[in-house]
Amino acid sequence: MKRALVLLTGLALLASACAESKDQEEKCSVTADCSKVNYVCTIENVCKPINSDRPCFSDGDCLGNERCSDQSLCYVPQVDPDADVSDVSDQEELPEEVTDIQPDEVKDKIEEEALDTTPPTVVDRSPEVDAVDVALDAAITVTFSEAMFPSTVQDPANFVVKDSSNRVIGGEIAWDDATLTATFTPTAPWWALSSYTVTLSSGIMDASRNSLIEIRWTFTTTTPPDAAFYDQLARAYAPVIYQDVSDTKLDVPLKIDYDGDLRPFNNAANINSGQKIATIYYSVAETETHFFIHYILYYPVYKASSTAEPQNHTVNGILVVVLKGVDPLGTLELFETYSSGFDPGRIRTFLPDCTPESLEPYCPLAYTKKNTVPPSPYHDIAADKYTDPENPRRVRVYSKQRTHELCHFAYNQTSAGYCQHDAEQFTFETNAVLTLASGSATPAPPDFSSTHTGEYQLIPIAPLWWTMRTSKDGSTTAFYLEDFPYTGAGATQPGGDNSTRMPNRLSSESESGNNGLYSPWAWKAEDDFALAKGVWFVDPAFAIQARLNAPETFSFSAAKYCFNLYTGIDRTQSVADCMHVNP
Repeated sequence: MKRALVLLTGLALLASACAESKDQEEKCSVTADCSKVNYVCTIENVCKPINSDRPCFSDGDCLGNERCSDQSLCYVPQVDPDADVSDVSDQEELPEEVTDIQPDEVKDKIEEEALDTTPPTVVDRSPEVDAVDVALDAAITVTFSEAMFPSTVQDPANFVVKDSSNRVIGGEIAWDDATLTATFTPTAPWWALSSYTVTLSSGIMDASRNSLIEIRWTFTTTTPPDAAFYDQLARAYAPVIYQDVSDTKLDVPLKIDYDGDLRPFNNAANINSGQKIATIYYSVAETETHFFIHYILYYPVYKASSTAEPQNHTVNGILVVVLKGVDPLGTLELFETYSSGFDPGRIRTFLPDCTPESLEPYCPLAYTKKNTVPPSPYHDIAADKYTDPENPRRVRVYSKQRTHELCHFAYNQTSAGYCQHDAEQFTFETNAVLTLASGSATPAPPDFSSTHTGEYQLIPIAPLWWTMRTSKDGSTTAFYLEDFPYTGAGATQPGGDNSTRMPNRLSSESESGNNGLYSPWAWKAEDDFALAKGVWFVDPAFAIQARLNAPETFSFSAAKYCFNLYTGIDRTQSVADCMHVNP
């Protein structure tokens, strides 16, 4: 009770001495909330000048060189310059160098420190500014130029780490007086191939109460631990692309930076230049029962017809579903295609037309079509035509000229509509069968007129497309026009907290009416399925479960995902059903 009365007395003194009215006081939770320099957050949750009377319950409510008086106010202990060093140390803990000097020099030392008005600086940091390939278990370390108030450095409101979706990353901040170094250890490992921003606010102060000038920098993490295995997997199932060609400049899938820069905005304009090496991107997700391999085909130009005006970008895709088993690379079950150019795009499922006597190892007899939707999204393909005769893992995919719609090469659609062509036939005399280039050699360029063959290189999409997701503003130099908040398929699915932002449309000169601008993370379809924007690419297990009656063993919830780069799931190093054996 006595303590409470003393505190009330202190508060009364503070109110009478304060020049600011109550309605002018800035509210706060921590010191970093105070917008004015040399203001601190008091136990009343208002910002006050450092040199004002500030109430307290204990020394912990005051700054590092202050004490809580019997009147429950923060104060700086006064030092008698004629006193012994031991006496001074009893009143206020001094830096080590002060305890080594003679009593006659104490006054000069104290006056020197009292006159310090130089803000502290950061003399070293790790990861460095714009660092790449940062380890997924790396800590953030920051070394300051002088002695600091540890409580201001360790305040999570002052030392903030955020991901590219602007979410605050939890972690522990430790302080080392001997090295003047703060260490931030994240609660969970960093996401692979992801960027993070570190902010050290002006709420951080040195021992003389000078504020740090705010510092901010970004770093990017390294590839996932099993990137090499996923590369083997993607190569094993790399599709055979039957490319129909009306224009040899427009109808070749390319790297998005084929023209030598990272500006998708000018890709269509540069169609007559640059390296025309056929290229397909890939992305792998994994559950405890299946691998899901997306193959992404990028074309700089889209044309709705031979007479239509060319537009920027076509981004289409293939999803190959692989059952895990004794073979480390699993067994093919089925595949789907996504074709843009529509509002929205189209997803088609191609099932091998198998019988119980079929010898093909990939016949997914446990899958049946959903009977709650029109049958048009499903297409049965003769089992002996489903894959490449020379490699039963590789599906045969037809890519239409101009629009670059994708379907099975044995799919028959001669009438107007989606992916028109006769089964196993091209519509143009110029065409090529593109297969994966072996080894690291440069792919053989497509020969559209004589041998009708060619090769493509296969590269992961994430190291460029995913890490560039922060390059967005609609300018000619940005990679994307904008991003969007991904809506997970449900609370139990990856991204179900709806807090992840995904890349939306590619930067472009011609946006109107062209849905080919959308990145894979933003793919959406016209079919009557409960698939939110981007789910087919971000959550492929759920997409298959939604479109097909899968076997009971088919796992699709977030808890069963082994790896999903885009929602931060990686259990490949800790769960037996998620660990890989190199073939």
